Amino acid sequence: KAINDLGHMVGSYRQDPGISKMFILDPEKGVQLVSQKKKSLNPIKINNANEILADCDSIWSESSGFSSLEIPEGFYIQCLELNDHGQIIGSYRQKGASDYRPFKWDNGKVFDLGPGSDFAKGFDDIGLYPIRIEVKDINNQGHMVGKVHYGKYNELTGKSRARFFKFECI
Repeated sequence: KAINDLGHMVGSYRQDPGISKMFILDPEKGVQLVSQKKKSLNPIKINNANEILADCDSIWSESSGFSSLEIPEGFYIQCLELNDHGQIIGSYRQKGASDYRPFKWDNGKVFDLGPGSDFAKGFDDIGLYPIRIEVKDINNQGHMVGKVHYGKYNELTGKSRARFFKFECI
């Protein structure tokens, strides 16, 4: 499913119908099964610290086991990237909402990166307002890259720009 810079791969296999188990394939140690709380887990990413993002609601590490991302009831979430410090970027939306909003998860806290957030205040530099913000990748310094779609109030103008984001989590 995913590989890190050290050549460690993470994947899953089906033991029984509907039950997925995770494993790490280490070139030196071979296959290591990941003990898991949930009946079924699907890995998304593995970073160079061998932390695994699974099902977009859990991070696993050998030293601390599973940590859950606190996702409010009624939210749908998509995780995109995991860096070597365990920071996650992705997008979420509430049931019934049409647009996804970007987020950054860091040390157990979720930061909203969408229009109207403190993060988005600096993006009105072309005389228009950020209507939709997409985050695509995060590096190990916490810098993100993505795209900002501009408009007037809630109306998209068709203008968008690729942006480099530097967001400090407090």
